[in-house]
Amino acid sequence: MWIQVQDSIYVELKLLGTSFLLGNLLMLLYGILLCLRRLVVHNRHVVAWEDGFFWVVASVSIFLLLFVMNEGQLRFYALASVALGMWLHFKVITKKILAKISIPVYNIKQIEKARRNHGSKSE
Repeated sequence: MWIQVQDSIYVELKLLGTSFLLGNLLMLLYGILLCLRRLVVHNRHVVAWEDGFFWVVASVSIFLLLFVMNEGQLRFYALASVALGMWLHFKVITKKILAKISIPVYNIKQIEKARRNHGSKSE
């Protein structure tokens, strides 16, 4: 005996999956921002503005997702799915990329520091 599933459950599953993908996309964007911060040093004020801009973009995109896909109804599982997508993306992808970027950047900074120190000693 087959159980008939209502069409609305497919809409909810689509919202769940799209929310998860949005979380991944948002963390991808934030990961790019973090990589740029590793490559180019930013002062505190610039970092604050960048973070503020990112969270405005994230808030608007989540609002649009809920507005378009769920007629503006707030669903906790959709927000949790966005958060889960962001968390998993950070743990699985972003963290590894940042670790690989950090070592060469650290080495380059040490080489530059040694050149500056060596150049000032020879004068």
